[in-house]
Parts: sequence; C-alpha cells; structure tokens
Amino acid sequence: MTQPIRHTTSDQVYTRPEVVRFMLDQIGYAAEQDLRAYRILEPASGAGVFVQEILERLQKSAELFGFDFIEAAQNITSVELRREVIEQQKETLAQRFADEAVQNISFVTGDFLQVGIPQKFDAVVGNPPYIRWDNIEKSLQTEYLKRYRSFRGRCDLYVPFYERGLQLLKPTGRLCLLTPNRFFKAQYGQHLRRLIRENYSLRAVWDLEHANPYQQKVDAYASLVLIQNHPPKKSDETVLYSRLSDIGSLRTAKPERKEMPPCPADRWFVESVVPAGETDLFVSLSDLPFELCIGVATGRDAVFIKKDLPEEVELEVLLPIIKSQHVKGDMFTDSDLWLINPFEENGAIRDLEQYPRLRAYFEKHKAVLQQRHIAKRKPSEWYRTIDKVKSSHTQRPKILLPDMSGNTQIFIDSGKYYPHHNIYYLLHETDDLSALSVLSAVLMSDLIREQLLQTSNTMQGGYPRWQSQNLRSLRFPDIGRLCMNWQHDMQMAYKAADTVKINELMSFTILRANMESAPERSSGQMTLFS
Repeated sequence: MTQPIRHTTSDQVYTRPEVVRFMLDQIGYAAEQDLRAYRILEPASGAGVFVQEILERLQKSAELFGFDFIEAAQNITSVELRREVIEQQKETLAQRFADEAVQNISFVTGDFLQVGIPQKFDAVVGNPPYIRWDNIEKSLQTEYLKRYRSFRGRCDLYVPFYERGLQLLKPTGRLCLLTPNRFFKAQYGQHLRRLIRENYSLRAVWDLEHANPYQQKVDAYASLVLIQNHPPKKSDETVLYSRLSDIGSLRTAKPERKEMPPCPADRWFVESVVPAGETDLFVSLSDLPFELCIGVATGRDAVFIKKDLPEEVELEVLLPIIKSQHVKGDMFTDSDLWLINPFEENGAIRDLEQYPRLRAYFEKHKAVLQQRHIAKRKPSEWYRTIDKVKSSHTQRPKILLPDMSGNTQIFIDSGKYYPHHNIYYLLHETDDLSALSVLSAVLMSDLIREQLLQTSNTMQGGYPRWQSQNLRSLRFPDIGRLCMNWQHDMQMAYKAADTVKINELMSFTILRANMESAPERSSGQMTLFS
C-alpha cells in the first residue's frame, strides 16, 4: 500500500493556455479527430489547465463524430498530489462542463511516482513539478531510487516523471512534457538520456530556455519534449529541434534536424565550436599541467566560517577563506572570514584534546553538527567538514572560478585564501604565476565561453556556469606547443583585461601560425606549459 507522502514544494507554476493547446496538438489530441476511445493522462494536474482543454476538445469531437461525450470522459485520468486541489479542480470544471462528464473523469489523489495506475494510455501530457534534489524528502529519495533507474545523481524530481510516464504508454503512444532542459546536458541526466535513446523514439524538442511558457515569470530553462513509445530506429539518429526566443513563435518556428550523439548517455545538442580542421590545435584540461579542485563544503557554514573565530579557537586551526561573494561583478574584494580546519596536515582528524578552545567551541555547537549527514555517517568525526581541507592549497596561487558569478574577468589568488565550496579553482603543478595568467586569459576568451554555452545551461544574463563536468569537457589550445611570444602576449592581455586582444590571439589563424612557428623542443627546452 502506498504511504502518504509530502513533497517540499514552492508555489505552483502553471502553463500558458497557448502552450497547453500546442502540446495537445503534438500528441494528436485534436477536436477534428475521433477521440471517443483516446486514453489520456495528466500526471500533475494542479489547477487543471490541461484537463480543461482536454474536455473542450473531447466535447467538440463528440459533437463532430456523434459519440457520447459524458461516457468518453472516463478515458481521462488526472493525477494530483493534494486532495483539496482536485476538489477545486472539479468545481472549476463543473462550471463549464456537464457535471456527469466531470464525475466520469478518473481523478487520482496521490504521488504519480508511487500511486498504482493499472491501465495504459495513448498519451501522457503535462507540466510535472520541478523540485531539486536537496528539497526532496529523504524517505522519498530512497523510494524513488528503488523504483526509477533515471533517478540518480542528485537529479530533479521531474526526471522520473519521464520514466513513469513512458512506462504508462500504449505501443506507439506519445508523451509530451514541459520541463527544464537541464537533463539534456547535466551529468544527472545521463540515465534518462540513455533510457530514452535505447528504448523509445525521441520525436521532437522545443528548447524554450529563452522563452517563457508559464503564466508567471519562472527561471526554469524550459523545454518541450515529445517522445513516442516504439523502439528506436535509424531515423532516430536525428531529431527535430527548435530553439525559441519568443513563445509566440512556437507554431511558426522552423525546426532543424539535429544529429544525436552515438552514445545514448551523451549530452544532447552539443555542437563543437572547434572546426574539424583545427582540432589538432586543442587538448583537454587533463593534458595541461593544472589540477582542477573545488573548495570546501562544511555542511554548517554558520559554525565553520565566521569573522570572529580568532577570538574563539586556536589560531593554528584557522585558514582565511574566500567565498563567491568576494569574486563577483568583475571585482575581487578581500575576505575577512576564517575557516576552521578540523584536519591535521597529514589529513587525520584533529584530536580535540590537543585544542581545548576548539573543543569547547565544537561542544557548544555539537547538537547542530551531529545533525549533518557526514556526522551520522562518521559519528566519531562529528566535527569534521564534508570535504577534507587541503591546507597547503591556501598558500598556493590559484585561478578562482566561482560557479555562478557572472564575471567576464578571471581572477588569480596569489596564495592568501582557501576557497569555499561554490568556487572551483585551478593550481599549476609548479605554482607558476605566468602560466596561471596565460590560462586565465584563455578562460576569458569567446572560444571558451562559446564552448561553455554549448555544454551547460546558462544563468540569468546568459552567463555560462563554471562546473567541473563542463570544465573537463572544454578544449584548450595546446599551450605548451605555442611559442613564448604568444604566451607573453596573452599574459599582457590578461593583465590589461583586454578581451579584444585575447580573442585576436585565440583565433584559429593566430594559433596555427604560432604553433607552426614554435621550435621543436628538446628535453632541455621548456615553455611555461612543458
């Protein structure tokens, strides 16, 4: 028996009526068709905007084809988590349609991802809830992990709605959902991408990242996805793809055929910005002498990160820390925050008996620290941070890449701070500041920005995000093969924040000329990137 459940949600987000009509057209639910036997399901019906349009079309179809509208309404299934919302939905529908027809609809109260639905459908259509992993109750996370192979990697709740919806389709049935487009490219979406590509036919995608399909303003990077329940075939190696900037062009947009990646789990709609004839100029980050790291996550910043910690604990357990708030708006401001490092230099957890002030401080906050998942997993280390702190990184120069800063300038910390967890950072293997300057200039170029826009979702303002999976997928010039004059010019352009000069130096023509003029290096000849 399904247990009562509760999702952690924010305000409901409803779909614009013109988008609802378009989605129903895509699944073939049109009044001009005989809909008497068409079974349709809405998995998260909310206020009932889909069900209302479905009834409108069913009633017109009944008039056109002469079947019983009230009887045919039993082919509609509406699933909603909250009983009071379903009652409100019924009241609204009864004002426009025969009460008998509304009563014939199969209203299901419960969690679509758990509730039993025995029949199969010609179509599943709707706008499922968008709830991030951290806002899904732990008990539900555990249950969904058991039920859905797509529910992996800290994914959003909408992801298993695809899997469940596809399971409920008749052969050749269609699913059309309005959801965020993040699963196209995000690492957590690989399991859903594989599921779809290996078992179904992806018919069309409308990318609405720059359009708004909702009745209110929502930053959701939306998309419409149309999938059919039949095994993939040769034609599914391409898909109809439309990218819209205005929801008004939904019906007039001319789709293009996009090739799908050969590996089913690979990211969708990623186009290389490096021409085929220039690929020999480029390498991955792992081929360069840099290490990509991420700052520390504590699980309780209010305890581990404060200004006045020198007054409360021993100085030797503290490190100066920098957060993304200090690296934003193309400005690098000094931080006056301190981080408690609960680890010794060798990586072992500190013995609190050796640090009486630290012990007293942690004891004062023990209750909240023990509530963290890391403390429950390692009870004897209840005062540790989630990540181990590599204190030696504090003094090393590093490139700072705040995940969601919106900066166009790339900043280098000369060795003053330890980064917080929302900052990625790059270390050079010999801590060469000149090499860090060259790579910083490369990271400021349009070529890198265009690659990030292809491989990741943007934040508000169109800025790409610095994330590990995106950085590792980038193609960088093979800097070690470029001549020292080019490297010197990039350093000067970085110091001057001259993006025009940086982009000139990053052009394929300039890269080719400088790489071809680079002398063959013997073991005794070195560049900054050797």
